[in-house]
Amino acid sequence: IDVSLDGKRFVVAGLQTQIEFYDYETCKNLCTLNFAKNKCHSNKIFSVRYSPFNPNQIYSGGWDRNVKVWDVRAGTVTHNICGTQTCSDSLDMDSDGRTLVTGGGTSGEGVQVWDLRNTVKPICRPSWYPYSNQSEPTINCCRFIQGHGMIVASCTDDVPVKCWNSKTGALV
Repeated sequence: IDVSLDGKRFVVAGLQTQIEFYDYETCKNLCTLNFAKNKCHSNKIFSVRYSPFNPNQIYSGGWDRNVKVWDVRAGTVTHNICGTQTCSDSLDMDSDGRTLVTGGGTSGEGVQVWDLRNTVKPICRPSWYPYSNQSEPTINCCRFIQGHGMIVASCTDDVPVKCWNSKTGALV
């Protein structure tokens, strides 16, 4: 669940393969993006967020190993990042409006930083275990610390929270 910047709408997603938009005051469904009509996700959607800078943009991610950036007005995908499973609340947009952080799942994706101008591969992959060969844990939540050039993330493993430089991926 996330609330639009103006507080007038909220968006929900989850076990079903659709994204639903509601009026905040009346709780009336305004529209639904689904797989059949909008080529939405083909599996559970674990994270959906409004862009903090563009009221007509959301981004979503889930178990189908896709992160999608949507133009809400048209109901179309403007960017698609393939191959990264998103778990829990693990999507966030940096203050530049083009850099996205994802927290990955069961295939060892870990934390990845993406530039929406080129989504072929992540621009940065901060490591949870930088001095070992351990696979990356499942990330439960990740966020940019706006204005500070850092990312904070949590997981269910032995160390609950870590923080990295968002440009270099170095532990802070």
